[in-house]
Amino acid sequence: MLLDSITLYNFRQYYKKQTIEFSKSTKRNVTVIHGENGSGKTALLNAFLWCLYGDLNLPKSDEIINEYAIVSANIGDKVEAYVQLEFNSKSLDYTLTRKISADKVSENEVHYHKPEVKLVYRTPEGQSEEVKNPTQEINSILPKDLRSYFFFDGERIDNLSKKSGSEDIKKAIKTIMGLEILERAIKHTDEAKKRFRS
Repeated sequence: MLLDSITLYNFRQYYKKQTIEFSKSTKRNVTVIHGENGSGKTALLNAFLWCLYGDLNLPKSDEIINEYAIVSANIGDKVEAYVQLEFNSKSLDYTLTRKISADKVSENEVHYHKPEVKLVYRTPEGQSEEVKNPTQEINSILPKDLRSYFFFDGERIDNLSKKSGSEDIKKAIKTIMGLEILERAIKHTDEAKKRFRS
């Protein structure tokens, strides 16, 4: 999975449309996000998780839409927020969008609707097709249980380098390479062999 860009629209601290394009250079392929405490680095990290898996690990996690966008809307207006992720996987270009809208019922009441998820891929020939089951496709590209190894804050780096973190890394490598299935198959084959012999 190679990230091309992420766009946030009225997502948490991010008011209106904000886009980050990631470096695709073969020599300078690192994109650094730097900012003061409270500037939105953790919200950006959570934007990836929310877009991919619908998870949000932030205070007031049910309040996704930017506060100012809601306050500045008129009563009766619909306000929306979305995160759009563009990436490449298996030689296909994907666009994943998770969107949520809310109705401003009164100055103190907002009614949120259920989030919508749309995953589209473009073939090498340039044709676009919508994926019928986006959750399943996303999990085949980057399994949800491996998200913490790819999207983590700076404090987690220290945990991964500790001796106790080595087992987590081994498990992640096995999962991403499909070795867990192979290990289970070997175990079941051994059990079947013993039963056959008996």
